Amino acid sequence: MPKNLLLGILFFGIAIFINAQNSVSMSDKNLLVNAEGIAFIGNGITLEEALIIAIEDAKKNALGQTGVYFESRQSAVNYVLTKDEVTTFTGSLLKYEIISQENLIIEKMFALKVIIKAQIDTDLLKNQIDRIKNDDELRKKYEEEKKRSDLLAEKILILEEKIKNSTSKRTDVVPVTDAVSATEWFNKGFNAEKDSLKIKFFSRAIELDNEYYTAFNNRGISYTNIKNYDNAIIDFNKALSLNPKYPIAYYNRGCYYSFVKNNEKAISDYKKAIDFYPDYANALYNLGGIYYNLGRFEESSKYLNEYLRVGNKNKNAEEVRKLIREMNHTPKY
Repeated sequence: MPKNLLLGILFFGIAIFINAQNSVSMSDKNLLVNAEGIAFIGNGITLEEALIIAIEDAKKNALGQTGVYFESRQSAVNYVLTKDEVTTFTGSLLKYEIISQENLIIEKMFALKVIIKAQIDTDLLKNQIDRIKNDDELRKKYEEEKKRSDLLAEKILILEEKIKNSTSKRTDVVPVTDAVSATEWFNKGFNAEKDSLKIKFFSRAIELDNEYYTAFNNRGISYTNIKNYDNAIIDFNKALSLNPKYPIAYYNRGCYYSFVKNNEKAISDYKKAIDFYPDYANALYNLGGIYYNLGRFEESSKYLNEYLRVGNKNKNAEEVRKLIREMNHTPKY
């Protein structure tokens, strides 16, 4: 009865502010964006690290322009979306190349400017938005990653101010540029098809940012897929130690405990996932399934009815209603 499919989390880039003149055009089914990024060079920052920040700034501007473009052309994605929603859903699909880079002086400060050509496949974007719009759980995962993106964007702004004020140090620069690079490796892991590659890329992201709890969670999923359960549980535990309010890791760890037949721990983790995300359909379903297998029909029907409340359009909804009736209870939805 319980689903043992562990669900991962998608990632999107940082995309909120626009501070450069960009150009947007369509070529076949690809959206093409030329975007500029700036990074100041000062105390404690190398040219290589400045390039990382400049590229991130250019990507941010490219995604911002993408949001404006699609917000004004809703028919292109078949949904009414805000600019911020479009940029949130688009970041993991963005591909780019550097067109040019140059050193210059801005506000009496040495700076590095890059121009990138970014490309977004609109068919992939439509498919991704369609999935998210029809899956509240998947949308929740994007929202979780947005917290990291917003925090990283704030850290970049703080670092830029320190560089401008000549107060930046290596200890200010390295964590920020490493976190940006970690995001790139995470995206590679998410887009990889083989779990062996996913593990390699997620591991690199973790090496650069050892507080990247979603990377630990996703690596745990890949370990599970290759039946390396010992490493999987270590990663789920680590994700939760970094963020004890992360419902997806509770759910994934609950699936692990279900698999190894530790029902009490599985029940505990599914309940914690639901505490932090009351509409967590898969956790509700799995919890109802465990109680059913244990013959605890009162609790089973309670959680399966909650599952129907949030997922009554799921393909297995009628099957769940039938199961509730078999327990001599009444489906509420």
